[in-house]
Amino acid sequence: MKYSRYYLIAALLIITTACDQPFKPESLGLEQSESKSINSFMAEEVPFNLSAWGLFHISNGKLILHSDAIPYHLNTPLFSDYAHKFRSIWTPKNTKIKILGNGDLEFPVGSILTKTFYYPRINFKDSLLKASQIDKAHSEGASIELANNHLIETRLLIKQQNGWLALPYVWNEQQTKATLEVTGGTQQVELIGDSKQEFTYIVPDANQCQGCHVSNHTNGQLKPIGPKIKHLNLKYSYSPSLTENQLVYLAKNGKLEKIPEEISSNTNWANRSSEITQAARSYLDINCAHCHNPDGPADTSALYLNKENLEKAHLGICKTPVAAGKGTGDRSFDIMPGQADESIIVYRMESSDPSIAMPELGRAIIHEEGVEVIKNWINSLDGKCEIPKA
Repeated sequence: MKYSRYYLIAALLIITTACDQPFKPESLGLEQSESKSINSFMAEEVPFNLSAWGLFHISNGKLILHSDAIPYHLNTPLFSDYAHKFRSIWTPKNTKIKILGNGDLEFPVGSILTKTFYYPRINFKDSLLKASQIDKAHSEGASIELANNHLIETRLLIKQQNGWLALPYVWNEQQTKATLEVTGGTQQVELIGDSKQEFTYIVPDANQCQGCHVSNHTNGQLKPIGPKIKHLNLKYSYSPSLTENQLVYLAKNGKLEKIPEEISSNTNWANRSSEITQAARSYLDINCAHCHNPDGPADTSALYLNKENLEKAHLGICKTPVAAGKGTGDRSFDIMPGQADESIIVYRMESSDPSIAMPELGRAIIHEEGVEVIKNWINSLDGKCEIPKA
């Protein structure tokens, strides 16, 4: 009886210990060789598996970018529920990216932009991903450590003869492969920071990509949001021994035309405490201006949040909303100088109600640091608005 009890206790200890083991993705034991070349497919030949593109391979517990592709990041990244993003640019051989007069980039046909969304994983059990809430951009290296991070999706933008094609690939639970999901997908996430919050991360379907990437509703063409001169003018750590300005690096590697002597630049997110106006304008520019610009889907609002706009009225200062209703929170102005809590912009940023929240796509939770920046900026503004008479 004594021995039976001993073996029972030992068995329970083994089972308990096994249950306490952290999730280990099967990809940690997967070794793939790097593809000899990256494939550039046309619309009628879209592959089902992300691996068919040759853009990534898995080795030594890492998702590794093809050596012909160049990683990059943005000085102020677009917020997406605290997901980290690993971005890359690939262009066909003997082609160069052109710099347009407005600072946009014109990519050669066949170019592929990738953006892999992932979270620093605390634990993974059943369908719930427990992740760390860290407001940080992927700013170094050409790989993602799979033992510490959980991959959600990899989005591709492919430049074709008739414009850009957007494709969402969703990673499986085992973290071994990503497959094309044109209808999008969902992932339950428990985000752990100062507090815990559980939400549904939404992978947009192919059509929803247009909601952000069609920044000019007149021509209706998809275009990249992040890869612009003003967003790329900062350093990236390509390896432990090489940190260089991204534009310089692209030009040195024959991927970019000669860089203009004078270029505009958005403020690095890390400088938000000392450059509050520039940080706030940069934040609104990357998160809102793809809709809120003179040619964008939200042009009828007359609220233009692109950094090039210098008119206070169009920036929202003492501007009454075009359409009143639930989205105003009973506040009179988009921005009321010195009174962030009375400004509609802040009200919509602080809401997670789909009928109120801005941006409309790409977030299910509130960006605490982003709200803080916009509040501090509005509170720093001088001036007084005249309350409209009823």
